[in-house]
Formats: sequence, C-alpha cells, structure tokens
Amino acid sequence: TDGGGGNNVVIVKDKSDLDINSIRKLMNSWINIKDINAGREWAYTQIKKSQIIAEELLINNSCPDAGIEDFKILCFMGILHI
Repeated sequence: TDGGGGNNVVIVKDKSDLDINSIRKLMNSWINIKDINAGREWAYTQIKKSQIIAEELLINNSCPDAGIEDFKILCFMGILHI
C-alpha cells in the first residue's frame, strides 16, 4: 500500500518459478517507505500500517501483449453515457 505508479509491483506468471524468500525480502524493503507528495497524494498520508496486496493476474487470452480488456462506463445522475 506504500507504492504506486507501477513501483513496488511484482508480476508472477508462474508460481512454480517463484523464489518466495527473495520476494519476501524485496517486499519487506518496501514497507513503511513514505515518499508521498502530500499535495497530490494526500489520501495516502493517513496510512498507519503498510500492507502487501496480492491480486490474480488477469490476461487477455486472445491477445496477451495487448493487456486486459478495459471498459469505461460513465454514469451521471443515474444516466448511462457511453
């Protein structure tokens, strides 16, 4: 929770190749690093305890190099605008 902008991210495509000790050491080095621009990232200034978040890697199987499909839906006052 202390990183952003693509920093402090580890992408694991095959868990069988994962060196858990090196990943643990790397992630522990990220904890409690407070390099926050309080004017631009004010919401992060109140974080009291660092956390590690793991998410499933989403892959676009039809075109893996393109990234995942991204849908943007805008709703104003209950009305959908595409």
